[in-house]
Amino acid sequence: MYNVVFECKAKTGGFVGSRFWSTFKSEEAFKKSWAKETKSTREIIAEGISEKRCAEIVNEAPLTCQITAIFEKSRDKKGVMNEGILRMEFLRLIFSKLFK
Repeated sequence: MYNVVFECKAKTGGFVGSRFWSTFKSEEAFKKSWAKETKSTREIIAEGISEKRCAEIVNEAPLTCQITAIFEKSRDKKGVMNEGILRMEFLRLIFSKLFK
């Protein structure tokens, strides 16, 4: 497995500065899927690293970016807030900070 950590660029709106990782079957599989459109919205922060290191890098993103991304994730296409998703995402963030 080949892990890659990404950081969202300004083009992603409220997700800017937030980080996430994806796992690919191999480095070659990752290179094939890395499209031009993805390059405009995401920056590669690290690749070929362990899941533990991925989680550490994701948690190093500025807290304000993580919180803003939670609000973005919690809205539907019409801008209506889904309180269930909001609660779940905040709990995920809290636990990720408590159990580093």
